[in-house]
Amino acid sequence: MMGLKRYSLVFAVLLILALVLVVPVSAGTSPQTISPSGSSVTDVNNINTAIVNAGAGGTVILNPGTYDLGDVNVANDITITADTADGHGPWDTIIDGVGEDYSTFMDTGGYSLAIDNLTLQNEGISGSGGAIDAPNGGSIIVTSSSFNGCTVNTGGGAIFATGSVTVTSSSFTDCSAGTRNSDKGTGGAIQSGGSVTVTSSTFTGCTAGLRAGAIYTTGSVTVTSSTFSGCGVSEGSGNDGGAIYAYGGSVTATSSTFTGCSAMTGGAIYANSGSVTATSSMFTGCSAMGGSGGAIYATGRVTATSSTFTGCSAMGGSGGAIYADDGGTIQFCRIYQDSLGTAVYKNAGSLDASDNWWGTNSSPTSSDTGGSSITTSPYLNLGISASPSTITTGGTSTISANLNYDENGNPTSGGSITNGTPVVFTSGDGTLSVTTAYTDLGVVSTTFTPSSPGTSYITATVDGQSVSVPVTVTTATTTINTTSIAIDPRTPSDVYAGLDGVGIYYSTTSGGSWTAAMTQPGNTNITALVIDPVDSTRIFAATNGGGVYQSTNSAANWNACPAEPTNKNVISLAANATGALYAGTESGVYISDNNCTSWTAINTGLP
Repeated sequence: MMGLKRYSLVFAVLLILALVLVVPVSAGTSPQTISPSGSSVTDVNNINTAIVNAGAGGTVILNPGTYDLGDVNVANDITITADTADGHGPWDTIIDGVGEDYSTFMDTGGYSLAIDNLTLQNEGISGSGGAIDAPNGGSIIVTSSSFNGCTVNTGGGAIFATGSVTVTSSSFTDCSAGTRNSDKGTGGAIQSGGSVTVTSSTFTGCTAGLRAGAIYTTGSVTVTSSTFSGCGVSEGSGNDGGAIYAYGGSVTATSSTFTGCSAMTGGAIYANSGSVTATSSMFTGCSAMGGSGGAIYATGRVTATSSTFTGCSAMGGSGGAIYADDGGTIQFCRIYQDSLGTAVYKNAGSLDASDNWWGTNSSPTSSDTGGSSITTSPYLNLGISASPSTITTGGTSTISANLNYDENGNPTSGGSITNGTPVVFTSGDGTLSVTTAYTDLGVVSTTFTPSSPGTSYITATVDGQSVSVPVTVTTATTTINTTSIAIDPRTPSDVYAGLDGVGIYYSTTSGGSWTAAMTQPGNTNITALVIDPVDSTRIFAATNGGGVYQSTNSAANWNACPAEPTNKNVISLAANATGALYAGTESGVYISDNNCTSWTAINTGLP
């Protein structure tokens, strides 16, 4: 019996080991690599096989080239990427959907699909999600990739997902939804049933037939450091959100730019039953073609901080820049030339629109705000200052323009106007180091250099407002620091002067006129002069740091002495009747009795 039990135990162990060896591992396998074949069928089969073989959470690497793909089955969590390790990317690794009426990637199992460093182009289908269709949840992650010319009839010209979508450092160009054959599509680039997060990406010329030229979601949208240019929806009732449309979720835009976006309502952003937050963002030339909110329309609250709204319009309603149905807060924004409808309109609730720049130092008018319970005071004023305000013809003055004070001269707190607000400087005379500059934390500066004495006026202009500051320019005076004088005892009309930092001058008319030495000492920091009592054509000059120099032709030319005192910081010189030369230095007294050919220290008894 004992032997039977032993054999049974051994058999069980062997069976377990066999099962471990034969059961396939679905994750953690090596990346799968494929190359384009030139055949659509082969390319699809190859990538489908690679996805399965890579396993859940695996990676499929595409070698450079153009792939003809359609209806690729995303069978598990997978990353599809270019061969970045060998320097390849979206410029040479391309998926082209020409002739296919299928989404390139079909993710019907709710898996996570990551696209990295690829170009997907010409993905045109009659359904949804021209490049990626993920109708049953999961997540889509796109990094450093390009989507070009992706079109559908319904939703999500490039990407359709009911789960979350995350896009980083990628571009979407000329993608569209529902603009063909009078279809009414949504989300020209992306449509999502979950959250959409976009960072450092661009959307150019993306359009939709009904809503959201670029991004449509029933969740929230967060865009950071991204650009939307020329995105829009077709004209027609209910065609809203030129760049972004969020139904039931919030929209947050930070450090992003919206240019030339258009829709019937909400030229750039439309938030239906949600709020909009714009921080350090720019909206330029956006328009609501038949409704309200040239840049932003929200049925919830709007919070705009340090953002710019210029040249936006609401052709058929209110809020050339912003329509806030439930009020909100707008502060430190630049709001200028937003016409055809009051620039900012509030329907209900309260709206704090204080500390904004309205393009002028005057109070905002009825063309700037509409609706009740809107607070616009205090408002920002343009100021200018000069430091210093009085200079000489050889000096300069720093001219600073600022938007950090309100109409009462009080400094603002808690923020500043959008960085990059343009300021133009002009001057009646003189020169400016910069004539067009851009604000940083509300301030910008230029340097004024005068051309002549008098009063100069320097002007700073922002939008429709100009302010000026005077600068008084006086004639520069020259300071002469004369450190020593020596008079020839034999010819008293010959006078010699040592000028610190300049050199040595001499006069033969008792100082009536002066002439500079033809050659100056190598060190012009002159501290003392002495004339040789034996030979008055020989003159010695002490310098600070250069030792002693001598001239043998009445100061016309100068040369260094053959030898120098140990300490070259010579402060004083004297000569006795026999021509012995004494030098006082920072380290004591030295004597030379051979016309400075050599020196000897004589400091016995000195402290």
